Amino acid sequence: MFDKAMQIWTSQAVAADIPLSDMMLQKKGLEFAKSLKIENEIKCANGWVYKFNGLYKVNFSGEANSASLATLSEKCKVPERKKDKNCLSVLLCANSTGSHKFPSLIIGKSLNSRCFKNINKSALPITYRANSKAWMRSDIFIEWLQHLDRWFCTINRKILLLVDNAESHFNLKILDKNDNNTDKEVDDSDSDNEEMIAESFHLA
Repeated sequence: MFDKAMQIWTSQAVAADIPLSDMMLQKKGLEFAKSLKIENEIKCANGWVYKFNGLYKVNFSGEANSASLATLSEKCKVPERKKDKNCLSVLLCANSTGSHKFPSLIIGKSLNSRCFKNINKSALPITYRANSKAWMRSDIFIEWLQHLDRWFCTINRKILLLVDNAESHFNLKILDKNDNNTDKEVDDSDSDNEEMIAESFHLA
């Protein structure tokens, strides 16, 4: 009875051009075994799938999108929802090997967000700032860069800081591997494949 039910179901699926997989076969086998109350006798494991395929020559396919939607017995529609207006901007900074990571700069929309209730923000391992759009602004970037520069001054170390060409980044200069003039100012016409360098000025 079980084998006959599986054979009929498989034949109907093939006739409807519904691609089959071993997982689908196992799931349907377990359903039939449960309805026939023989689930303790038939486990529908990989070995069973292999034998069933050998007997009935089931053609498995992983391309589910080749089946017509009209042949599917169950359909669902993703519920519509409004776009989430919550957003954050995150600045991450680390050395080239990843062995040293600086505290992340997080920018939200509210300076006193509810998630910070009863929390001392200054004790967190991040720097948090806020503005109405949760964007990186020049004043926030300058503050972060000055803090970074003061830290490197304390250990008497000079660095090259690689950043992108965002409008909020100030005093950027270009290091072009094909140009000896490293003091060229950033320009909208500069090639995208040129690396942006922010010099670590001693501002402390």
